[in-house]
Amino acid sequence: LDVRFCDLDDESIESLADAVTCHPSLLSLALHGLDYVGPLASNGFCRLLSQNKILDSLLLHAKPTPGIDLPRGPTGLGKALKENNTLEQLKLENFHVHPADAVELANGLAVNNRLKELLLSTNRIGHVGIKAIGRALRSNTSLESLEIDSTSHVGTSLLARTFRVNTSLDWVQLDVRNSVVSSLDELEQCILYNVSIGAMEFYSDYEDSDEFDCLHDARRLGMRFCDSD
Repeated sequence: LDVRFCDLDDESIESLADAVTCHPSLLSLALHGLDYVGPLASNGFCRLLSQNKILDSLLLHAKPTPGIDLPRGPTGLGKALKENNTLEQLKLENFHVHPADAVELANGLAVNNRLKELLLSTNRIGHVGIKAIGRALRSNTSLESLEIDSTSHVGTSLLARTFRVNTSLDWVQLDVRNSVVSSLDELEQCILYNVSIGAMEFYSDYEDSDEFDCLHDARRLGMRFCDSD
């Protein structure tokens, strides 16, 4: 089920999530362009992940809301991932996932052995969230694809240390805007040490700047460098 430009209120989204929860055959749910995801919808999606035994792909995309301080995104994700053993793809794009939500999600990711693809781009998970996700990926052995924003040089360094020890990731999309040379140096060394990552995409406003010169070895490995657009 793929629905675009979802003009639904919080209660309607919750009702849809509850309907999918008990659906006997639906394998994929994608909702694009959600206007608002409140506590009712968030709880509905967590119930879906905890109770549905069939769905293998869930994509939730909310519209950008610049300058508006939105409430936290879905809570209970960690518990849901611990209980779910069918989902292989989870995409929460611009879904108001805050640091505390990311920490909770990471707790579930650490023990989940089914999820293969996780998208958390354009969420404000901060250093705390990145550190938690990184720690989870040191023990997780199923995740193969990750899209995440590092937010700063501290986040880039934290992710670099994760890439050094993780053995399951094959593809990574990483936004390294605001990173400094030292953190990119560390990132390159960890990429070169990693034995599983086959491809990466870096997004930055500074593709042609000196900051990316330190990743020349990674370039030779076929890593792709893209602008932020």
